[in-house]
Amino acid sequence: MATANKGNKDDDDTTAQKTSSFPMIGLGSSAGGLEATEAFFKNVSPDSGMAYAIVSHLEPTHTSLLTEIISRSASIKVVQAEDEMIVQPNEIYVIPPGKYMQTVNGTLRLSNRKTNNTPFLPIDFFFQSLAEDRKENAVAVVLSGNGSDGSVGIRSIHSNLGLIIVQDPETARFDSMPRSAIGTGLVDYVLPPEEMPDIIRRFFESPGTMVPHWAEPGKNIDGMQRILSIVMKETGHDFSLYKKSTIQRRIERRLKLHQIESLEQYASYLKDHPPEVRSLFNELLIEVTSFFRNPEAFEALKENLRNIVIEPGRNDPIRAWVVGCSTGEEAYSIGIILRELMDETGMDRQVQIFGSDINEELITIARKGEYPWAIVDHIDPERLDKYFTKQEGGYKVRKVIRDMTIFAPHDVGRDPPFIHLALLSCRNLLIYFEPMLQKRVLETFSNALNPNGVLFLGESESISGFEKRFTVVDPKWRIYQRRPYVPSLPTREVSAQPVRRTATAIDEIGPSTGPSMSDKADRILLAEYTPPGLIVNDQNEIVHFHGRTRKYLGPAPGRASLSIQTLLRDEIRYSVISAIQESRSSGETVVKEAVRAHSNGDTTFLNIIARPLDENRPVTNVMVIFDEGPSPMEISRTKTDMVLSSNEVSKIDELEKELNYTKESLRNTIEKLEAANEELTSTNEELQSNNEELQSVAEESDTTKEELHSLNEELMTVNSELEAKNQELVSTSSDMRNFLNSIDVAIIFLDNMLNIRRFTPQTEKIMNLRPGDVGRSIEDIATKLQYEDLTTDVRTVLETLNTIEKEIRTKDGHWYRLKILPYRTIESVIDGVVLTFNIIDAQKMTQ
Repeated sequence: MATANKGNKDDDDTTAQKTSSFPMIGLGSSAGGLEATEAFFKNVSPDSGMAYAIVSHLEPTHTSLLTEIISRSASIKVVQAEDEMIVQPNEIYVIPPGKYMQTVNGTLRLSNRKTNNTPFLPIDFFFQSLAEDRKENAVAVVLSGNGSDGSVGIRSIHSNLGLIIVQDPETARFDSMPRSAIGTGLVDYVLPPEEMPDIIRRFFESPGTMVPHWAEPGKNIDGMQRILSIVMKETGHDFSLYKKSTIQRRIERRLKLHQIESLEQYASYLKDHPPEVRSLFNELLIEVTSFFRNPEAFEALKENLRNIVIEPGRNDPIRAWVVGCSTGEEAYSIGIILRELMDETGMDRQVQIFGSDINEELITIARKGEYPWAIVDHIDPERLDKYFTKQEGGYKVRKVIRDMTIFAPHDVGRDPPFIHLALLSCRNLLIYFEPMLQKRVLETFSNALNPNGVLFLGESESISGFEKRFTVVDPKWRIYQRRPYVPSLPTREVSAQPVRRTATAIDEIGPSTGPSMSDKADRILLAEYTPPGLIVNDQNEIVHFHGRTRKYLGPAPGRASLSIQTLLRDEIRYSVISAIQESRSSGETVVKEAVRAHSNGDTTFLNIIARPLDENRPVTNVMVIFDEGPSPMEISRTKTDMVLSSNEVSKIDELEKELNYTKESLRNTIEKLEAANEELTSTNEELQSNNEELQSVAEESDTTKEELHSLNEELMTVNSELEAKNQELVSTSSDMRNFLNSIDVAIIFLDNMLNIRRFTPQTEKIMNLRPGDVGRSIEDIATKLQYEDLTTDVRTVLETLNTIEKEIRTKDGHWYRLKILPYRTIESVIDGVVLTFNIIDAQKMTQ
């Protein structure tokens, strides 16, 4: 077996620089992957300048033949990986059985396979390390196999601008792994294995297409703006205020994928290929997330939220907003720590967590709350058991946490914020924004948080420019607390068209001078003396609150929601929803007069005004205003005091009595319904208990199934290796037989017990041997030799390991040179003797 260089601490820095300069390709496979791997390496050139790592599901107790088998098809050196081995170009590294492998600073690190019941996912593990170590020089290749190993790891490859290639499922012996990877929507190429090396070579040989300084006058500006305008038009999202370097690198990658040389050509390609616009949009988004990312940061956050949970006199919902939530892991992590805090403190407050992201596809994933097995690397076993249920393919967040969360598409730089927040988490998103957008978003955060609310940012982010708004609570983990202050109205640019912004234009905008005295007065007047109201979108969700709306709204128990149907108080719900629907239908202002409402034991009467905010039809956004007016009786008496007769007044009193009787009857009916509902609830709880027992049994069954599935994959891999080895042995045996039959020499092979193992046809001239004599002792075979010491000499060779040569004569007068020598295996083990007979009649005649 070949060996490779191992690390030396003295030159670690130099090695890291060298190894990061060339690409590294990770090939992940399971059952059926051997054939695909061989097909791949048959087409790799010996001077590709790249390193390769083979990560497969190998049986931990079986000696792997993978290195030996791949060596036959590869034109470059193949080695079995060792711990601390330095990665070199033009070499192939094969993972050992029962190990996890990762690459760190250009060096391979090996660790033992976990012995618990969690699935063995070495491909995900390696891909994640490869992404961090090689960034855009990382390539993930997913080949044949069962399960979904690799599908999580390619997300890291994608986020770090690496290349992702998957075997065409039609060419794979087992297509589960390729199809699972394709299902992520992150795959760059789907190809047969033999075509992959050429695509990889062309990708890395593509010349650079953009200058380093994106904003350098006259260079690439027009092409870049044209591209962003196309994305804006097709998706509605404006990326012009994202960091130029981020946009540049991600667009460059799309150019390399399509072998396009200029931005103008790529802009034309976008116009002609609409699906590419969506691919570019997904490329521009950042999707790096995990459960409890930076566990120490979450522990610090938990301690800072403790006072909010136990705040005296508060029983209103704890509202949190996770901005850029991606597939939901962070939102659920926050839900878990809030649930833990309430269990620890004995509090039982409602929790509403809003998770938002610009990518609707990720929001769909987040809502399901379903995640692969790989999450076990980020969640401790106790939390995993308490807040997740096992299911086929991974885990699902339990209902107690899912009911806390609402996920919705939302552009933090454009859309109205969620408000009245106790916590706002926005980790590792601001770093991708230009200063102007950072300022706008931080202004929004400041206004959305309650006084003393917590702001949770990423390690590389800060509140620069907003130090007067926030107190630093934990500088290491970027936890801040909003100071109590009179908030300013958020300033927000909303544009229906792409905005062309240059670096010069951004620099010309100076710092805010703060609100004027008249602005402050206007805000106080708006807050104190204008009627309360709210804005409702086309989904009947509240997107903005104005004034003191609390007495008209009351969150219902159960799953958190911004639906107006859920939040409105019972007595005004029908009137408000009816007014909204009529306003949408007519496109005009609708007024519902004298609607009765209750607050703090008092009865008031409202004029509910629904006014469309959209000039064009159909109407989507509607403003609802709650205008408190006099009661109908007061209005009636004002208008009719001078004209009502005593009979009319008496009639009104009778009607009021009748109305009160009707209300009492309705109240009794409601009480009966509530009693029936309690019985149904009790029955439901019993059913739920039974369901949990069944679910526990199902989880145990799933665990056993996954263990058997994993073992089956490993056995399939071993079987593939054995099949390849068996084919090699058959071929070698055929070669040997043909060789022996072709030479004119009599040869006999004996084992240590002097039993015949094999002989050539020429031996029949010397001994009475037939094919059926294989396995018989040489002592039982009649010979034509005048040689009584044959058996004795054979035993002597076995004992002394020295070769014996003699000239012997047959009974019919022929002479032979006999040579008896030990039979040595490849491992130099003595496993019998070999007898060769060369005819020497001609030599004897000349003597």
